[in-house]
Amino acid sequence: MTSYLLLIANSATLAQTVPLPIISMENGLLAYGSDEEGNQIPDFSYAGYKNSNVGIPVVTKVLKTISPVMGDNTNHINQAILSMARKPKDSYGIRGVLLLEKGRYDVFGVIRVNVDGIIIRGAGSGHNPDSATVIYGRGNSPEKRTIMVAGSGTAKWEKQGEQTNITTEFVPVNGNSFEVESTKGYHVGDVIVIEHPCTEEWLHAIDYGGTAGAASERWKVDEYPIVFKRTIKEIRGNTIVTDVPLYNHLNKKLAQSYIYKIREDIRNNIGIEDLRIEISDWKNRDSDEDHARNALQLKGVEDCWVKNVSTAYFINSGVSLVNANRVTVADCLAEDPVSRIHGGRRYNFSVDDYCSQILFKDCIAKKGRHNYISNGATTVSGIVFLHCVSIDPYASSEGHRKWSMAVLFDNFQDRGHLIGNHIVLGAYNRGSYGTGHGWSLAHSVIWNCDLKRPDGRRGIVICQKPPTAQNYVIGGFGDVNRNVPFPQYPAGHITGINKGIKLLPESLFQQQLKERTGR
Repeated sequence: MTSYLLLIANSATLAQTVPLPIISMENGLLAYGSDEEGNQIPDFSYAGYKNSNVGIPVVTKVLKTISPVMGDNTNHINQAILSMARKPKDSYGIRGVLLLEKGRYDVFGVIRVNVDGIIIRGAGSGHNPDSATVIYGRGNSPEKRTIMVAGSGTAKWEKQGEQTNITTEFVPVNGNSFEVESTKGYHVGDVIVIEHPCTEEWLHAIDYGGTAGAASERWKVDEYPIVFKRTIKEIRGNTIVTDVPLYNHLNKKLAQSYIYKIREDIRNNIGIEDLRIEISDWKNRDSDEDHARNALQLKGVEDCWVKNVSTAYFINSGVSLVNANRVTVADCLAEDPVSRIHGGRRYNFSVDDYCSQILFKDCIAKKGRHNYISNGATTVSGIVFLHCVSIDPYASSEGHRKWSMAVLFDNFQDRGHLIGNHIVLGAYNRGSYGTGHGWSLAHSVIWNCDLKRPDGRRGIVICQKPPTAQNYVIGGFGDVNRNVPFPQYPAGHITGINKGIKLLPESLFQQQLKERTGR
């Protein structure tokens, strides 16, 4: 039976079908096909707080309220946070709210939100401290600091105990069960890491990263192992079932994958809400870097959220994530970086090392280089940018380097000026760029994204196929695969773009979530 993806025209009287065996709607539900390599569109619905099984909590219990003080507010805020550590958590892991009343909070140090279950809430995220809570990052000591860090501050987990080999010959994308040599010592509820080592065989299969002939930049053995942090959902004999599917094939012919338990220092149920973080004390917008590097970073967290927060005038990121799992960033603004327009800067919303199941929803980024970026190589997967808007970028929103997996741009919009080569969205090969970025994304999807301008021009979207994997552009509007920086690599799966008709489902993430949870 031939599969079709149904596309609905804007007129209720017109419908048409486009052959698309890789995905279809059958009886109101998504049906997934696979290509000859076993590639399949991933299930992205696990991204977000609590895997998006529930919404962000609405916490009404205010435990402490503070107002700004004259001078440096760093210790003032940090002491208030520490005082809340003595408060009990409820059955949902929540202590309560630290309310920062409207006003100007000058901060010369680092605000550390390192207590589980507390919500830092302001009076609004606008520019005016007469009606909003505005945290001003002052000075540059310590140099290139982050103004607010939420979480334990740890950059990764630690391996605990011995590893156990996976014996299943081939676990495909979207698979969540596999056999191991022995399940002894493993229990339902254990947090494990599934690791696909970076072997000579795997590197050979993917052209050593595809660094466009730059021998010095070719990826090396053991340099980029693929890792997935998962929880054991079920054990049947020597079969383990995980809570979230895998986002890359585990092919035993290319690498002997294995599992192990981990020890980690993380914080849960931290929320940052309704405030603004501005970096102050800068002079020239396109050259000054004598000020704080990041506005807000979530580092060493799980099941946390950021909601209605605006950030501005950072060097690198308004919101960045490191060692983060199951996080939602919603209704946030990251605008107007202040730095040189150069590499390693202006990543307004940035997902860095050891991150998974991250949902960005209804966010706006302005005047970054890469306004939305996955930048953690093979340690990053399951990232969703839903209904996000990019305005006046200097370069593309993209997977940036070295095989990040399962990144979804869903109903993404790019607006404003078309600058430079006009590439605004990418799931592609970056060749010798940077440190040999090569294949930046695998098993990633650009779904129903709108890159057209009122004057009829369209931003460029690039989609290329990595060896052993696939990337997809489905529906939407954009100029496809023009000005490709490394055209020797093949195009990905591209269909239904620039058809002037409405895609069904309109949102892949929302349809997948509805089918999995009923939400």
